Amino acid sequence: MKRVEIANGNTITAAVDCNNWDFPQCAAVTFTISHSGDAITLRFDTEEEECRAVTTHANGPVWQDSCVEFFISFDKHNYFNIECNCIGVLHAAWGPNREQRTLLPENLLQEIITTPSLGHRPLELPGTTRWFVELRIPAAIFSLSGVPSLNGVRARANFYKCGDHQKQPHYLSWNPIQTKTPDFHCPEFFGELYFSG
Repeated sequence: MKRVEIANGNTITAAVDCNNWDFPQCAAVTFTISHSGDAITLRFDTEEEECRAVTTHANGPVWQDSCVEFFISFDKHNYFNIECNCIGVLHAAWGPNREQRTLLPENLLQEIITTPSLGHRPLELPGTTRWFVELRIPAAIFSLSGVPSLNGVRARANFYKCGDHQKQPHYLSWNPIQTKTPDFHCPEFFGELYFSG
């Protein structure tokens, strides 16, 4: 299990490179994460074949596009999934497993600021494309887990890259996942994050 300590104001960069299900390796991805106590700043840098984004509404099926994802749990019962396509459209929910999810309301999603390098319009780009998206996630997003501040908080998390409806589907993770078929909703395979003060 991977473990990372993120000191307040410092950044950590790591690769999302576990190809758990042996799909063709058509994307190279890193994430950079930092925190300020009251927010997480998370940036994904991606180079991939065939960049696609057709979902334009909040809580839509962004995982079908060129998509990056951040799943995090602050207790042993529930976790948040925050998913973002390459044009900054978000899908986010909270709950104990894949079947029992509660979508975060759109007004709360609007608190997450996304900055995509490719802009906000739908696109389909052939060939190799480099892009990034940065997310600023306020700690208030995690109020359902009773997290008023990130300082000193231990969490379990994983980071992902996928594209279910791309010409070449792919499913990459930061921490390895040991399931027979692609499944990101596996908190038992989350790594550990420590947000030190």
